[in-house]
Amino acid sequence: MTKTAETKTDKKAKTKDDIIAFVESLDPAHTMLTTAQAAVYTGFSEDYFKCGRCTGTASLPPHYKFARKVMYRQSDLDVWLEQFRVEAA
Repeated sequence: MTKTAETKTDKKAKTKDDIIAFVESLDPAHTMLTTAQAAVYTGFSEDYFKCGRCTGTASLPPHYKFARKVMYRQSDLDVWLEQFRVEAA
């Protein structure tokens, strides 16, 4: 395998843990995440976000739409995730 091919493969081979570590290293008040990154961060599937936006049936966090690109603010995802919190009895 050539050096160029190895570099391209390495860039594509980001694991879920790599993405989470990267997101956690950023300032949550200003961090913008793509739909794929938001899915990894929240544990919901990317399809949950995509289908929910199209049909309006899912309870989704606020998002920003720049032409065809959809972005989520990490702090909005944190607030949205709180609705799923269950206190121990």
